[in-house]
Amino acid sequence: MLDQAQSDRARVIFSSSFRRLAHKTQVFALESAEVRNRMTHSLEVAHVGIYIVEMVFKLLKNNSLTELNVKQWRSLDEEHRNAICTFVETACLVHDLGNPPFGHFGEKAIRSWFNSNKEKTWFKTATSVPRSKRDFLHFDGNMQGFRILTRLQRNLNDPYGLNLTATQLATAIKYPKFNPKKPEKCGFFESEAAIKKEIWAKLGLDDESRHPCSLLMEAADDVAYCVSDLEDASEKGLLTEMDLSQAFNKNKFSVDNGDITRARTDFTNRIVQKAAESFIDRLQNSKHCATPPLLEAYADLDRQKKVSRERVYSSRLVLANEVTGFAVIPGLLDHFIRLFEMKERDFRILAETYVKRESFYVGDVSKVAANYTEELGLLSLLSRKHLSVYIETVKDDKNKFPEMFHRLHLILDLIAGMTDHYALDTYRLVSGQVLYGHRH
Repeated sequence: MLDQAQSDRARVIFSSSFRRLAHKTQVFALESAEVRNRMTHSLEVAHVGIYIVEMVFKLLKNNSLTELNVKQWRSLDEEHRNAICTFVETACLVHDLGNPPFGHFGEKAIRSWFNSNKEKTWFKTATSVPRSKRDFLHFDGNMQGFRILTRLQRNLNDPYGLNLTATQLATAIKYPKFNPKKPEKCGFFESEAAIKKEIWAKLGLDDESRHPCSLLMEAADDVAYCVSDLEDASEKGLLTEMDLSQAFNKNKFSVDNGDITRARTDFTNRIVQKAAESFIDRLQNSKHCATPPLLEAYADLDRQKKVSRERVYSSRLVLANEVTGFAVIPGLLDHFIRLFEMKERDFRILAETYVKRESFYVGDVSKVAANYTEELGLLSLLSRKHLSVYIETVKDDKNKFPEMFHRLHLILDLIAGMTDHYALDTYRLVSGQVLYGHRH
């Protein structure tokens, strides 16, 4: 079990999707190393995740609870404990893997664009299967992350993506069931719903249950992001010492004297123990697979979230990022709409030609290519790996979705996988502001 967990971690760490996190927004877009990006944030979350797991086993060792679930966790040997620790650590590393450029603003921009275009013929064609509309109208980075792990990020051209264990994939899903009242709160697209169902069946989980390790991953993220966002905002001069005093519930606060480091350490120690105690309480009451988070309604955390909402996320600096995100991402989609308007047969022929690295201007393919101009250039911007996934999925005899559904996902795979700078550069390219291969 430990060998499998370590293999999962290695596959993630050596993947290009994980490397791209180093150039994706946490809160402040297109920033230097003075503030966190998605990778540094994920590394901090992983550290906290390990801390929480170690605290769970430390507290279990010193209590005398006799409930079956508690006894089972307490009796785990060192190898299984280390495996659980590694599964949680890796889930923390990938928890933001599917976030598009410009962070949550990017998610909003994608949803907004598709909502504006949902009456188009190509969209109606793509979403003729029930519930398939949600993949686009309610796009979310959590769903895209699961798609990357199971389908897009291939290890040795494996059709199962990174081919991670079922336990690892389940640990990475915070929201195990689609809820029409909260459509963004789902851990998978309809395009991967069958994969999620297969994983849950293999692990013996009912449809609405979470893997217990996912609770630990989620708690680690809650602990890490609040403190880091406040620390970065302080670095950017957005918070006064009074704001920080309120966030950390301190009478006095001095940034120059290192109080923010002490406050972060003290807060992390306290809340990690709280998360571990909450998890053991879930074990005791057989609610360790329930969906609510471990740190629901925790005063210290709520206080920090309140300051972040009022002083950081609503600041001019952060909101200006939203303006950029809402120009770049819809701008890209506006250009790629040309690919949605192509005939299915033509798109598939040209896609297969491009994947094989053959010329558009030879033989029968040239007759198809002659009908298009800008489309050929746009097609050349797509990833050959993603195009291979598109071709295989469309041809799969188990596929229940129309071809256009997969074509829309193909374009989203490109855009969601972009770093902030690459998205901006590609937008400038397709809008004619720069030439390909030229610096600006």
